[in-house]
Amino acid sequence: MEISRFDAKAAHVNVAETDLAETVRATLALRGWTDRVRTRLDEGVRAVVDRRRVDVIVANLVGNALRHGPHRWS
Repeated sequence: MEISRFDAKAAHVNVAETDLAETVRATLALRGWTDRVRTRLDEGVRAVVDRRRVDVIVANLVGNALRHGPHRWS
């Protein structure tokens, strides 16, 4: 669906150089998942991305893992 939106010029990509670890942490914090998800994120990894789309992707992956994955508390 996302590709179709780009093809139809209905969606725009807003890219900027972004710290990926910071983006992932912000996604987890925004959804209140920092106490449920442990991360090992290298500092200083930067990429030119659409930060909003990275947020949606990470939220979908983590949300699905929390809902459907095994619960491990260690």
